[in-house]
Amino acid sequence: MIKKLAVILPVPIVALFLVLAFVPSDVSDQKLGTEGAGVTGWVKITVLDENGIVKSVYEDHNLIHTVGLGATSDKLFGTTHVTGEGTFNYIGVGTSSAALNAAHTDCQVPTGSRQQDASVTNSGNNGAVINTSWAATLGSVTIEEVCLFDASTSGNMYARQLTGSIVVGAADTVNAEWTITFADSNAS
Repeated sequence: MIKKLAVILPVPIVALFLVLAFVPSDVSDQKLGTEGAGVTGWVKITVLDENGIVKSVYEDHNLIHTVGLGATSDKLFGTTHVTGEGTFNYIGVGTSSAALNAAHTDCQVPTGSRQQDASVTNSGNNGAVINTSWAATLGSVTIEEVCLFDASTSGNMYARQLTGSIVVGAADTVNAEWTITFADSNAS
């Protein structure tokens, strides 16, 4: 009986090694059993002087806020995480360098008025690009934060990003471009 067990036991182990030897390498590198869909944002701020010459450019990812994620769910699935969300096509700037916090609901120290992009464009097959501009309307200010909203005042904030110190002169134009993308975070 002991000899039979010693012969039978290695058979499943050898079979397992044979099966694993024939698994394609592209499958073994995947994160099997996980879903990686997510929302990401990319912000670009360009400052132009009165002659249209680029003075500075800032680009970086942003924090999607709790309200933004809830609003995404509401729009896609009809849930009710956020009250009265509209189209997120207003960009505002501010002068606060307070740390990012997903619970924030506004620019921490807003400056100037929020600007609307009335014709949001597609970003590839899975996102949107929001473009706005302030033409010599902000005055002399140092922008420290940029925020994405669904209204010209109050409303809901979708995302916020700290920009570092972007110096704007009284005659300067500030262009803001915000790209929101829905993508598989497991894709390479």
